[in-house]
This record gives sequence, C-alpha cells and structure tokens, in this order.
Amino acid sequence: MFKSFVRLFIGFLGATIGYAIGILLKLTGITHQVLNFGLNEATTEFILSLIIALIFFLIFFMASPWIKRQSLKFVKATEKELQKIPFSQMVTGTIGLIIGLIIAFLLSGLLRGLLGTNIFSGILSFAIYGFLVYLGISISIRNMSDLSKLPELIKKLPNAP
Repeated sequence: MFKSFVRLFIGFLGATIGYAIGILLKLTGITHQVLNFGLNEATTEFILSLIIALIFFLIFFMASPWIKRQSLKFVKATEKELQKIPFSQMVTGTIGLIIGLIIAFLLSGLLRGLLGTNIFSGILSFAIYGFLVYLGISISIRNMSDLSKLPELIKKLPNAP
C-alpha cells in the first residue's frame, strides 16, 4: 500500500513538472504555432500542457522504483556524512543558517519594495539568500569557540542572576 502511494506521489510530481514544461512552452509561444487543433489558443495550450503532464506522469511512475532507490542512497549517504559532524558544530551552524535566512528575508523584502516583483529581483533575491545562508553558516562555525563562552559572558553582566 505504501509503495503504491509513493509511486503515485512520484508520478504526480512528474505530472507537475510536465505541466510546468507545458506552461513554459506556452510562454515561448511555440504551442499555438506548432499545434493548431482548430481551437482557440488557450484551449490548445491547456490540452498540450495536459498531454505533456500525462507523459511525464507515466515516465516518473515507471521510473519510480529507480528514483526511490537513488533517493534512499542519497539520504543514507547524507546521514552518514552528518553523523561525522560534531553536535556543537551542527547547532552553531543551524543558528547561523537561521540568522542568515532572517537577514536575507529582510533584505529580499526591501529589494522587492524598491525594484518591484520581476524576474531580475527574483534572481537577485535568490542570490542574496544563497550568499547570506552560506555566510551565516560559515561565520557561526568559524566563531564557534566564541559562542561557547557566551554563558560565562552573560554571568559577568551586572544584572545577571
């Protein structure tokens, strides 16, 4: 039962990708030029998107055992690598990741307010997220020894309990 659910989920994931490809073809204008069923343009593009989605559903559904095996291999390899990292380094890296995401969210909102919502601001926002996440993780891991001294520094404050 669970295996068939996973196969269907992977198939629907493929259908979603296929439908997105159909929409991208619609945006390029190829669909109505190549295929003309005698219908209006919107109906033709919708039918083509559904056909592509069905094809991708079948491809992903048939390939789902292989996709599942490769995903499990990837998860096991990732888990094996993560077990090599010390817990304290994992916690400080996560804290740096969260701080980087918060700063990137704020900068991205500011950028969207200044430039509006367009493809350039989306790409720039993606780059900001990537850079600040990397920067947050690397700085927090590099300065991990300073964070371990944080409880001692808090106790030295004048109003500390």
